[in-house]
Amino acid sequence: ETKNNFHQGVIIKSQTLQKKDINSISEDEKLIVILDSLNDSQNVGSILRTSYLFGIKTVIFNKDNSLEVNPFLIKAASGAYEKINLIEVINLNRTIEILKKKGFWILGLDVKSEKNLTSIPRDIKKAVIFGSEGKGIRSLILKNCDYRVKINIPINDESIDSLNVSNSVAITLYECLKK
Repeated sequence: ETKNNFHQGVIIKSQTLQKKDINSISEDEKLIVILDSLNDSQNVGSILRTSYLFGIKTVIFNKDNSLEVNPFLIKAASGAYEKINLIEVINLNRTIEILKKKGFWILGLDVKSEKNLTSIPRDIKKAVIFGSEGKGIRSLILKNCDYRVKINIPINDESIDSLNVSNSVAITLYECLKK
């Protein structure tokens, strides 16, 4: 028992989850989430939770300049961290090439795009890339996307031109999965 109220005074002994790799993606997966250089643990935890609730089995992220799995991320994921395949990769561009060979079309969310998310065909396998808070998707990765799309929202104030990344994930998954 602990005297720390943050964790309700309980300690649980657990084991580290087995690391997954790109080969763990099953043939029946139709939608994958890719995180490019996201750092905010609570945002990433929220993304894992949202992804899991939308039926996403795999979330991929880059190793360098990116998230760190920590207690804040795990808590924000609200149980989804243990249930989703969180795959760390060294090179996102190489990962994109592998996913294309597996039949995935690569979508990059880009606030500067002229093409709306709703214009993408519904019947294709998709891997959707979300960029870091403030910077977006790195340019070389954006160049390797089959589609660069934006969420069509009316912007009332030019000083705020984008949504929080976890909100963008929720809207994007909803759009990609609706019939």
